[in-house]
Amino acid sequence: MKPSLIAAMLCVLGAAGQAWACSPPIRPIVTLPAGPDGKLTVMPPALDPNYPYIPPPNAGMCPTAARYANSASIPSLTDQEITDRLGGNLNTPPLAAGWLIDKVYNAGEKASFNARNYTAQWWTQGQQPDIPGGAWLEDADANGQQSWNASRAYVTGEKVVYGGKLYSAKWWSQNEQPGSNEWGAWELLGDPPPGIIDLSRLPGSFEVTTSKVNGELTLYFNGARTVDIFYAANGLCSSETLPPRNWPVHADRWEVHVDGVKVADNPLPPAVQTGNAPNSVSSANPDGSCKPQGTILATIGKITTQQYVSTHLPAGTSRFVSVWACKGTQCRPTKLLDHSLMGQSSGVPPIYVSP
Repeated sequence: MKPSLIAAMLCVLGAAGQAWACSPPIRPIVTLPAGPDGKLTVMPPALDPNYPYIPPPNAGMCPTAARYANSASIPSLTDQEITDRLGGNLNTPPLAAGWLIDKVYNAGEKASFNARNYTAQWWTQGQQPDIPGGAWLEDADANGQQSWNASRAYVTGEKVVYGGKLYSAKWWSQNEQPGSNEWGAWELLGDPPPGIIDLSRLPGSFEVTTSKVNGELTLYFNGARTVDIFYAANGLCSSETLPPRNWPVHADRWEVHVDGVKVADNPLPPAVQTGNAPNSVSSANPDGSCKPQGTILATIGKITTQQYVSTHLPAGTSRFVSVWACKGTQCRPTKLLDHSLMGQSSGVPPIYVSP
């Protein structure tokens, strides 16, 4: 029997490794979460060093794919990534917990349905949130705008988004489609404006270490940051300490999103300073004279601020997790971790598509 035929048979039988690796299957298509989480950069877990990729020992034989570890370090997005990924809209509210047909909802309680948030206007059970004239009212977005709803009555000045355009009600209106009548109740304002973004108010960078054991996710929030301390000569051969140039904005709470839904919103402890920069340094020249007052010195002091906290939550049947560090309404997210890959083969990475 020819060697090539023997190798092919071994591959099919799995004698040389994972049989599918000889003829890779179609990559699975995975839908990303709705809302802002679906716009984040998706990342896999770390690779397990105990299960590395092993190339095929001989031509025609199968390789052994590497395996993902049960852990990952999720970095926060940079300012540029936030602008690129979220389009400047940091205040888009995440989806509330999904609507459940058998759950009782009281007035003011929220639920999500078809990637939209709704608020119960009164006690309700079993009524689908998007039923016209029902117990549920669709929430406005972060800019005070909402998608047009044919069943809702709008008063003068209310704004809606329809067909990718922003409209304002000129008078009371119900069931009149924006843009359908030039002389109708709706005034076209143009494109919807982006959400408010203030990079100077965003919390600083952070990292979240994640692990999964027995179906439970453990998240460790680490907001360690180094601050540079600069000095200026005071004319007396010592120095004055200048205000820090890169003092970070510390988050006051952190959110955990699972599959696009906020499942935890907890306060963060105040930042703890570790290490102390000297209060003063020498500004003397080699000849013993003093540097002129105001001269910026080459010596740079370093101090570190740190916020550290952890939480646990069941993984269940979820797939994605992200963490958002917030100061007021301004939040910096991490990348979106596909934790379902933990412990799995890395041979066939998914194709991620928008919802």
